[in-house]
Amino acid sequence: MQKLGNFNPTNLVEALNALTTASHPDGIETFSSTLEAELYKYIPSLGKTISTEWKLGMKSHIDVYFRNQGIDNPSHVIQIIILAFHRKLNNEPCSIETVKKDITNLFK
Repeated sequence: MQKLGNFNPTNLVEALNALTTASHPDGIETFSSTLEAELYKYIPSLGKTISTEWKLGMKSHIDVYFRNQGIDNPSHVIQIIILAFHRKLNNEPCSIETVKKDITNLFK
């Protein structure tokens, strides 16, 4: 994955589009073929990149968006973005409502 740059998404759709743009095709293929139960393995790498570059926990635009959705834990934000990205790449429902209820079961 390339750096996400100075762009700071203001919602989940923008975040997923930014991840798609920044990702190498080989990385997308590997990530999309990963089972959902194995997505926790991406938290140390992809999750850290998301947290650092989008300044999670520092009142960034994406922070405000998630707080307005009732999600104020940066770890949960990362989990939601990773799961939503995976589902988007696999043409599955990836709205925040669909994804946030599933993170508790996947990221233990």
